[in-house]
Amino acid sequence: MMANRIGRLELLFWYGASVLGAGIMLVIVATLTGTTVGPYPHPLPQALIFIAASILALKAVLSRLHDIGWPGWALILMFVPFVNVLALLLLQIVPGQKRANAYGEPTVFLQRLRKVGSSQVPDAVIGEVAALAVSLSEQTLSFETGKFVLHGNSG
Repeated sequence: MMANRIGRLELLFWYGASVLGAGIMLVIVATLTGTTVGPYPHPLPQALIFIAASILALKAVLSRLHDIGWPGWALILMFVPFVNVLALLLLQIVPGQKRANAYGEPTVFLQRLRKVGSSQVPDAVIGEVAALAVSLSEQTLSFETGKFVLHGNSG
């Protein structure tokens, strides 16, 4: 869950997560429906994925605006061409307010995970992630006749 205030690094995280998540979901939906991801008009499932990713990114911008002390109506800037790019750059450059403001206390990125600490991550989890990475590195993904196909490498 995203806080009411987020810092610069967390804005990048949520933007990246929305783009990456949308990309993965678009590939899955396009593969399952036999369509391609291309220019407009998009089929309904793909359009819903774009809308969900846009909402997530806009919520991140809203929380970042709150972090620098700006009201939510400034989110309108994200809908103005060229101004939206400048506004996003501004949100990455301007530091958040150090003290509590009308939108709450300043947050620390991944605060919950920092409390847990990396020393408490079980070795089994690390082993499973490593095994998955090795398994995926032995596979290749190709795009053939409008569909993604997973091939095993014959070494």
